[in-house]
Amino acid sequence: MNRRILALLLSSIIVLTTIPFCLVYMASSEASTRDLAVSLQVPAEVVVREIVKINITTMNVGTVDEANVTVRFTMNAVSFKLKVSKLLSPNSSVVNLVGWNATQIGNYNITICIQPVTGELFTKNNRDSHIVNVVSPRILIVSDDDGPMLVGYRKGTSLPEFEDALYQSVTGRYDLWKESERGHPSLEILTKYKLVIWTCGDFNDLNAKVPDRIDSKTLEDYLNQGGNIVVEGQRICWNRASSIDAFASKVLHIDYEASIDSAPLQIVDSSHPIVANLPMNLSWVVEPKDYADSVEPVNGGQKIIGYGNRFQRGAVAIFDGAKMGIGSVVVYSFPIYWLSSYERNVLVLNSVAWLTRFDLELVVGKMANAQAYSIRFVYTNPDELGGTATFDAAAGAMVYSVCQNPQYQGFSSTRNWFLPSGQVNSTEINQSIIVIAGNPISQRATEFYEDAELSPIKSSQNSTHYLLENRAGEVLAAMPKIAIYAGQEDLLVIQVFTDGNNTVVTLYGFSWRGTWASGMYFAEVMAKNLSKCSKACYLLRWQDTSMDGIPQTVEINEIEFG
Repeated sequence: MNRRILALLLSSIIVLTTIPFCLVYMASSEASTRDLAVSLQVPAEVVVREIVKINITTMNVGTVDEANVTVRFTMNAVSFKLKVSKLLSPNSSVVNLVGWNATQIGNYNITICIQPVTGELFTKNNRDSHIVNVVSPRILIVSDDDGPMLVGYRKGTSLPEFEDALYQSVTGRYDLWKESERGHPSLEILTKYKLVIWTCGDFNDLNAKVPDRIDSKTLEDYLNQGGNIVVEGQRICWNRASSIDAFASKVLHIDYEASIDSAPLQIVDSSHPIVANLPMNLSWVVEPKDYADSVEPVNGGQKIIGYGNRFQRGAVAIFDGAKMGIGSVVVYSFPIYWLSSYERNVLVLNSVAWLTRFDLELVVGKMANAQAYSIRFVYTNPDELGGTATFDAAAGAMVYSVCQNPQYQGFSSTRNWFLPSGQVNSTEINQSIIVIAGNPISQRATEFYEDAELSPIKSSQNSTHYLLENRAGEVLAAMPKIAIYAGQEDLLVIQVFTDGNNTVVTLYGFSWRGTWASGMYFAEVMAKNLSKCSKACYLLRWQDTSMDGIPQTVEINEIEFG
């Protein structure tokens, strides 16, 4: 694990409020006049690849000033020193926030400690430690096993096969809901999860529908609120016509076409991520009984796998809700246990990865369809930094044009939107999208997130160049300052990341023309072509080929990086 990913010093804030002795670790009466203490606050469980903040509080509970205090931060076998630069007066504290982006699932032992100072007798409060469990994006498997099975069938749902697929990968963690034991899961239950896998297997008879009416409506509402769904089963499409069945038209995005016997499966669209690393032809390992459904995509659905030798009728279909700002769906119109373990595991895990992705495509779709006043656009205040800051607002206003409904607009000092550090004030803003226009020099919110290394890309400079780096400090792009100052070239950044349950978008160039160009590219290229938004961060180069000093989208090109 790279130490720079661990050692992400966000801010140091002197707490001016006096801390009573009785509230700080019950400091012993035997303590000398010198007494330092530390406190660690970190979630007990975090989701892999999502950035979380670790709060390290260093306290002087003694009676004399302390300076040059060093805290050692250790995560499993990796450690680094965090120097407290502020002078700690008696009964004061300093807070350091460390950003952490865990890339692997598992348990992490996080420990902080302070070397006792000379004369310090009470040292039990010099150390704090917590275990953090890093888990996959939250997945719920619903086993729709509360109805009749087709005559001659005994298998039931494909719950064991889905469990096996998740167990075989780093996706690992899931929760389970069996309808035969717990009844129908409510919308409130489903919305706790980013992805719901709904397995019906061979449940159902020819006179009923599965999922039933109650579950169908719950899944429709869940999808419209941004939830993602895998639906699987032999008869999930039977007797459903999109013209009269909302579940078919608004969730599955398919029409029932015909019943298919043992025709083999054949990939129709090999470019889609859910079929990556699969052979073009898939075969059954369990000979299908009776018939499986074949389907025809409607209302934006897309066929990915078809039944071979049967006019390529659909077997696996998807619906990508990103453009509409809602969730996405993968439909398997046969029991997944009919496939070999390798093929079904690859298909399931590819589907999970696609449905739980996080990129600008999803954010742009949500922005375009967001409810009124659910997004905040943040600009640099020209009154503070002069006329060129108006182009930060111009860039943000272009991005604002993507939204169909009115949204909030303001500065980083507006209405308690931000803490003094520049971080979004999560007590005021929750589950929102925040668009920040302006580079770290002009926009303190951008500066905070880059200094905190919560953003994927950060800017830096030396005596001759402006640089763009990743969190590990690797230089991804560089441009001479003199070229940028000349006004005919710049490096641009457009990126999205999370801060708690908020989504943050930042965009800028190093010059006012570059920031203007970043907003132009977002609105005129990315928002109109979501294939240009399939990543979480983009580096761009603007070169004024027309030599008129005015950015144009045809002059902006993407910089590829690993």
